Amino acid sequence: MPWIPLLDEIRSEETLGDDPHPNAATLRAMARFTAASLLELGWFGAGGQAPAADPPLAARRAPPPSTGADLLRQAEADRATLAAMLRRSIEPALGEGLFQVYGGLTPRHLIGPKLLAALPRHDREVEVALQAVAGRPDLLPLRVVVELDGQPAGTIELTNDQAAPVSARFTLPTRPPTRLDGAASVTVDVLLRPERYGVVHGHGGGELGACRLIRLALLE
Repeated sequence: MPWIPLLDEIRSEETLGDDPHPNAATLRAMARFTAASLLELGWFGAGGQAPAADPPLAARRAPPPSTGADLLRQAEADRATLAAMLRRSIEPALGEGLFQVYGGLTPRHLIGPKLLAALPRHDREVEVALQAVAGRPDLLPLRVVVELDGQPAGTIELTNDQAAPVSARFTLPTRPPTRLDGAASVTVDVLLRPERYGVVHGHGGGELGACRLIRLALLE
C-alpha cells in the first residue's frame, strides 16, 4: 500500500489557532508533498512536476516509511502504545475517553445520525447511557440501535425529555473480529444509530442531534 510521508508533526503555529486543524500554508505544503509522491509513484503521466513546498516546511517533511520487518515492528509498537491509552469509559461531561470517539459526537455531547467509538476489549458487557434532549418532545419517543463490532446488540428507548439518563447493558460478541494480519482486535467498536434526529439550537448555532451521550463503559 502506498505510504506518503507528510510532516513529522503539526506545530501550534501551523494550525488555525483556536482549532487544531492545519492552516492554509500547512495544507498547501502537504498537498505539494502528496502531488510529488503521486508523480513518483507513476499515478499520473510522465513529465509532470509538482511545485515545491515552502522551505521551512519542506525541511521538516517526515522521512520515508520503514519497510518489511521494520515496518511490522513499528506497527506493533504503535498498536501497543494506543492500546495502553484506551480508557474503560467514555464520559463527555468529564472529558474522559474522547479520543476513542471516531465521529458523530458534537461539542455539546449530542449524537446525530450515528456515533462510532472504541472501547478496550475486556470483560463481557458494555453499558450505554443516554439522555433525551430537554425541550424537544418532537424527538420522542426515540429508539437508538446499538451495534457491537458490526453486530446488532439491542436497542435503547427514550420517552421523556425531562427524565434522568437511561442506561442499558449489552453483551460483547464472543468472537472478536480479526485484523488484516490475522491477529484478534483489542478493541470493540460501539455504534449508536438513533432512528431520528433534528437540528438542536444553542450557543449561537445549531447541531444535528437526537440525544445526549452520558456514558459508554465496560462493565466487570
